Amino acid sequence: MYIADIKLKNNLLLAPMAGITDKVFRNICAQFGAGMVFTEMVSANGLAHSNSATRFLLKEDQSAAPCAAQLFGHDPELLASAAASEALKPFPIIDVNMGCPAKKIIANGDGSALMRSPKNIFKIVAAVKEAAQRPVTVKLRAGFDSLNAVECALAAQEGGASAVTVHGRTREQGYSGRCNMDIIEKVCAAVKVPVIGNGDVSSGRDAQIMLSSGCSGVMIGRAAFGRPWIFAEISSYFDKKCFSISDEQKHEIISEHFKALCEFKGEYTAVREMRKHLAAYVQGIKGAARLRQKIVVQTSAPEMAALIDGIFS
Repeated sequence: MYIADIKLKNNLLLAPMAGITDKVFRNICAQFGAGMVFTEMVSANGLAHSNSATRFLLKEDQSAAPCAAQLFGHDPELLASAAASEALKPFPIIDVNMGCPAKKIIANGDGSALMRSPKNIFKIVAAVKEAAQRPVTVKLRAGFDSLNAVECALAAQEGGASAVTVHGRTREQGYSGRCNMDIIEKVCAAVKVPVIGNGDVSSGRDAQIMLSSGCSGVMIGRAAFGRPWIFAEISSYFDKKCFSISDEQKHEIISEHFKALCEFKGEYTAVREMRKHLAAYVQGIKGAARLRQKIVVQTSAPEMAALIDGIFS
């Protein structure tokens, strides 16, 4: 799969997820075969004001896959300025978030609120592409409160987008209900650029169904949280190979995840962030509810490391 002239090793992409897809998690997913990864949402306004927390989200990684920087905002000039900033130079692709359903995001006219104005989508993409001088992609939903993903995708394409991701739910749905495959299929039929399908992909079969709608790629989000090996699992499905992962392998992956978090963010922050990751990693394990009660009260790195050892060794 290509994004403009950038060749990806496959068509399985890690979705941007706030509070999850930092450089440590991106690296893990890339090691398991993600063909492309994305930063967490980065505020164009935060970059304009040199916000340190915003810039921290753009810490470079050495992942084995191309990493796109995802921006959010609503003003074409501000987004263009952010795209041209020094902080984004290491990233070969700029993605604009037009799908976030969070109330605090749409209250400012950002995220999925942009889908209320395809004209502004065109202006944003054109401005960002001119400023960035590299491929620009967008992440949409099925619509804001009506199904207008086709109109928005066409506007993005006209503005110069090199690819369009569509999550098959409206902003009103959030993450409830089923992914609307029909609207994704209609976007695929309407645009010439690659379409990346997103929503309810948690297995090789799900990915196959998404690709059968006409998508060039598949974006995996929540299913990768606590299960970053899903990329290898889906690749094995397409290669008609059996995939398995042992408790020993999980132990090594999770221990390395925590160690890398400590090195990147310091032990205090790493312990608190590892709580949510470890709670996701234990999903499906016998006694997971009891384990989560232990996980959420961990306060020190040695305690967290010992708990990981106790669960998986």
